[in-house]
Amino acid sequence: KRYKERTDKPTQVVVKYKYSLDTQKVFLVDYMKENKRVAFESVFSQCENRIHAIFTFLAMLELVQQRYLGLLIGSGRNNFIVEWNPEAPDESPLNFSDENEEKPENNDESEDLAQ
Repeated sequence: KRYKERTDKPTQVVVKYKYSLDTQKVFLVDYMKENKRVAFESVFSQCENRIHAIFTFLAMLELVQQRYLGLLIGSGRNNFIVEWNPEAPDESPLNFSDENEEKPENNDESEDLAQ
């Protein structure tokens, strides 16, 4: 019985998706620059499946946080409008090395700590 319990452990499977946050950010930036203002649901009209929609949604949240996109609340329930921010930052939204991560300054103290 113990042998069976050891050999019947569930295995973890890592799935490599053909979608990424990077590709979805590029898609959203291009799509929104062209369309300027769209219904929330229309952003997902080209999604192939649920996983694709999740990557698109996460990319949208990052772009909203980075102020490339804005969300407007329309009338009624669950009526959101996604809008391109004409005052979006100049730098590419794909520079997402952790923005909140503190970088060590180049001074004598940091060099002493490294030794």
